[in-house]
Amino acid sequence: MRDCLRVGDTIRDINAEGEPYYRQLGDSLSGWVQEFLGKYYDFEGEIVDAIVAADDYDPRDGDGPFWDDTQCYERVQYLLGDYDERWKETLADVKHRRRFFSEKARLFFTQLFEGVEDLYVPGRRRAR
Repeated sequence: MRDCLRVGDTIRDINAEGEPYYRQLGDSLSGWVQEFLGKYYDFEGEIVDAIVAADDYDPRDGDGPFWDDTQCYERVQYLLGDYDERWKETLADVKHRRRFFSEKARLFFTQLFEGVEDLYVPGRRRAR
């Protein structure tokens, strides 16, 4: 689930009386559990509690929990195209067939990183 969800953004909104307030986008962890399981279970609360309890973080490292039953979560949107399947094929090729001189890997990474040297991150100087 963690690969598919992210904590929902908080946005400023206006209520019916015209007063500003902040709200979080997304759905509850409970709602996402239903979505992933495909139906509602009477013991859904216990599933949510188990997910929250199993969250692996260490406050000493400055980490906080990702899963929280008071947060809302949004689906991660990304376009893989055929990259997912090509990645699996490339990985199998490098692991089991042509470890150091894989033409499949060379072609995949050439296409994947094509134009990366021309990318610009606002607020940063260009490398060239």
